[in-house]
Amino acid sequence: MKKLLLSVLLILVSLVSLGSVDAVGFQSGTTISLTPSAADPVTTVAGSLSVDNNCINPASVVTITSTDLILSTDASVKIAAPVIPSLSNMAASEKRTVSFSIAVPAIRDGIYNGKITLNAVYNTGSCISTDEKTYSLVVNPKTRLVMSDSSGNELSELLITGQEDQTVTGTLYVKNSGTSNLVLSASSFAYDVTKFTKDNRAIVLSFENIPASIAPGENKAVTVKAAIPSNMKLNTYSDNLTLSVGTASDSMTLKVRVQPEVCSDGVIGDLRIDVTDPDNNDEYSPGETISLKVNVDNVGDDDLDVIVEAFLYDVSSDDEIVREESDSDSIDSGKDVDFKFDLDVPDDQDLDEDDDYVLYVKTYEDGSEDDHCAQDSVSIDIVRETYDVVVKRIDVRPQVVQCGDVVNVDVNTENRGSKKITDAYVEVKEATLGIGERTSEFTLEKYSDSDNSALTKRFTFKIADNVKTGDYMIESIVYYKSADKSNSQFATLKVTCEDETAAKTVKLSLTSSTSSFDVSETGGKLHVLVSNSETKDLTGTIEVNPIGSWAGNIAAQTISLHPGDNNFYYDLPLKATSAGKQSANVVLRVPGYDVKQFTLNFDVSGVKEESALNKALGSSTLLIIGYAVLVLIGIYFLKLIFSRPKHKSLI
Repeated sequence: MKKLLLSVLLILVSLVSLGSVDAVGFQSGTTISLTPSAADPVTTVAGSLSVDNNCINPASVVTITSTDLILSTDASVKIAAPVIPSLSNMAASEKRTVSFSIAVPAIRDGIYNGKITLNAVYNTGSCISTDEKTYSLVVNPKTRLVMSDSSGNELSELLITGQEDQTVTGTLYVKNSGTSNLVLSASSFAYDVTKFTKDNRAIVLSFENIPASIAPGENKAVTVKAAIPSNMKLNTYSDNLTLSVGTASDSMTLKVRVQPEVCSDGVIGDLRIDVTDPDNNDEYSPGETISLKVNVDNVGDDDLDVIVEAFLYDVSSDDEIVREESDSDSIDSGKDVDFKFDLDVPDDQDLDEDDDYVLYVKTYEDGSEDDHCAQDSVSIDIVRETYDVVVKRIDVRPQVVQCGDVVNVDVNTENRGSKKITDAYVEVKEATLGIGERTSEFTLEKYSDSDNSALTKRFTFKIADNVKTGDYMIESIVYYKSADKSNSQFATLKVTCEDETAAKTVKLSLTSSTSSFDVSETGGKLHVLVSNSETKDLTGTIEVNPIGSWAGNIAAQTISLHPGDNNFYYDLPLKATSAGKQSANVVLRVPGYDVKQFTLNFDVSGVKEESALNKALGSSTLLIIGYAVLVLIGIYFLKLIFSRPKHKSLI
């Protein structure tokens, strides 16, 4: 009897023990929840599940995995399994909710089934450690498409660039983001042809290499061809391009830019070019510098000497703004070189912010552009700042002075901004010379091509007598917007305070383009060219003294000599004299410098000839006497004629 009771007791203990060997599993009565349970392609579904550790022992780790979701009608079509986070340190009988997500791709519609598996790790006891549950996701039928780039990213704009009388191409991609195959044709693309027409000349667009079918998730290329006629106006032509297949459609901007000639014979040869800086649509203001970085690759078998050339072009106005080129550099076969140089956006042109600006860059073999030439371009935005006043120029006159001299400083300011400035003022300063003055406030209109946006202010200073010889930097500053903003420039003033009584040699030379005179005229024009090799303005006198009596002299004339060539013209009195070689002495005097003398030589012609009678008489006195004798002889003969005696009549 005792043995029987003991057996029953062992059985009961065993039954109790079996009841405690439970499992980690999904919460009783709870299913895997998906929101939404029926989803469109290219969306994300939020999922959740409840996990119940119904064991009497804690679980240190519960790993949760899912299989791929497989289309019920075609096991080869799958949605990638979601990643579901693991759980750690679940207490006995603890329940937790786990969230996850499913990325639904462009894929065929239908019911997709998957399975989630739990695997628990128990440090003690003998609990069941595995559980499974199936779940389903419905993918709705949708027709969808996207015009994209080669990576499948949505494309907002396609730009095709070419010159007149060229056919050029571009590539766009069509991505099927729906659940059924897409079938395209050329008629699937729509645009307004008039937007690509100007002055009865039209750019003809066509769509080629269209794929026969695009399956869900595929991204396939389409070639867009633009035939540009000759004499097509340089401009950027654009319109909205729409692709429609059934109920699905997408739009983007299609642009065809008719550009000026870049490579003279088009792209040719073994050079490849890539403008790495600036980027498309980088913004620059007038007066700002564009720092170019261009990579050139030599893909040929020969080493090449290469030049890079860039020019900024206003496409809207069909106008080249500025052009620069790099130095020549050698690129070995199979190598590439980075070229760096600057292009300054001019500040003296009315650059319209609404115009389209393109930076064209080409690389070519030095001396052989028709053999090797490549080109690239980036769009540049010219944007005027709202408030932008600058010192456009500072002029110091004279630039070289002595102690006690008077200096004029002209400061030219300009408003390059898009807003009127009413509180601008200019300050000029140089502490060592004791210069420090400012103007009252003045107004500058917003930038335009008129004169109202620019103004020049003049300052006048006298250099002190005790200033040391040297170069002094004079700073001019324009302040505006309550002096919160400013812009400045520097100019150099050279001061030479030496003993003016000590004469020194002045760097002057003198020539003349007058080589001859015709003294049959009473005077002749004498051209004198004086070259001043000093670095400052000079004031002096010039006089011309003919050697001999062939011409009269020119008294000392005051002249101003700026650095460089100075032209002077004088009327030289001429006298009748013997023909031949004649000369004159020219004297230049500049206070504080040695006197400079120069000799000029001339060919003299046109001497007046005397009459034979004059030669016979020999002088003006004899000429007068001769004329008097002739008159007396004439009177005598007249008297003889009229005083003859009368004859008496014979009748």
